[in-house]
Amino acid sequence: MIAEKYRAILQQEKRNRFRRQDIFDLYYLFNNYQLPTRNEKRKILKSLIKKSESRQLQVNQYYMVNKEIIRRSKKEYPLLAQEIIIELPDFDIAYAEIQSFYESLPWGKIN
Repeated sequence: MIAEKYRAILQQEKRNRFRRQDIFDLYYLFNNYQLPTRNEKRKILKSLIKKSESRQLQVNQYYMVNKEIIRRSKKEYPLLAQEIIIELPDFDIAYAEIQSFYESLPWGKIN
C-alpha cells in the first residue's frame, strides 16, 4: 500500500491529477503505526520501482522535491478537513515527513 501511495503521488504530473488524500494517508500511517523495518523499506522500494516502471515513470531518491508534485499534492489538501474526523495536519509538515521517509528508502541497495 505504501508503494502504491507513493507511486500515485509521483505520477500526478504525468497523469494530470491532484492527489491530496495520499499525503494525509501516508502521514497518518507513519504517525499511528509502527514504521517499516529496514527489510520492509527494501520491499517497499522494490515494489515502487516495479509499479513505476510498468507505467513508464522513472523515479529516484529526490523525485519528491519536484515543485509540480508538491503543488499538485497541496492544491486540494485543505478540503480534507471537511472529510476526516481528526485534525488535518499542516500540509508542509505532512509532506516533509513523507518526503523524508521516501528519501530514506534504501536507494542503490535494493538487490
